[in-house]
Amino acid sequence: MCRNLLRSGGYAKLYANTNTTTNLHSNTGPNFNSNTDPNFNSTTYLWHTVKNFGKDTFKSWLSRSPYSSNIGHIGKVAVFYLPVNKLNKKIRQEIHSFFVKHYCAYTHEISKIQGFWSKGSKTVKDRHERYEVSFKGKKNLKKFIKFISGICYSIEEESIYLTIGGESYLISPRKVKK
Repeated sequence: MCRNLLRSGGYAKLYANTNTTTNLHSNTGPNFNSNTDPNFNSTTYLWHTVKNFGKDTFKSWLSRSPYSSNIGHIGKVAVFYLPVNKLNKKIRQEIHSFFVKHYCAYTHEISKIQGFWSKGSKTVKDRHERYEVSFKGKKNLKKFIKFISGICYSIEEESIYLTIGGESYLISPRKVKK
C-alpha cells in the first residue's frame, strides 16, 4: 500500500488506528515521534508523508523518518511491455535469468494489458505482459538497454515501449553478440 500511495503522489484519506482521522488540510500534522508519542501509528505518519510528498523529496523525508532503517533505495524503476504472442519459454527464461543475475529481482505481470499504435492508416492492437525492474547507475542502465534491445531483436519487434525515471522511450532492436 505504501509503495502505491507514494508513487502516485496523490491524496488519500487514511484513517489512524485510533478512532480519529488526521486533519486532511493540516500543514504540520501531529507529532510523529514514535519513541515519545504513545499515540503514534504508522498509518497517520504515512498520511502526513503522502500529503506533503510534493513539498519534500523521498530521500529527504527518509533521512528524518523513523522508518529509515527499514527502507533501502534500490534505484530507478524501469517498466516495459512485451507482446504475449511473441513470448516463448526460451525468451521468458532469458528475461528471468538476466534480471535475477544482474538486478537480484524483478516483477512480471501477466494480464490483459493492451497496446495500441498506428501503423500507416490503421490502428494495431495486441496484448502485452508487463515487466518492472529497478537498478542504480549508468553502467546498469547501459546493460539493461542493451539487453532489452537484444530481446527486441530476438522477438522481431520494431521497438519496445519503456518508461524509466518518469519518461517514455522506444527501444530499437539490436543484434547482441553472445
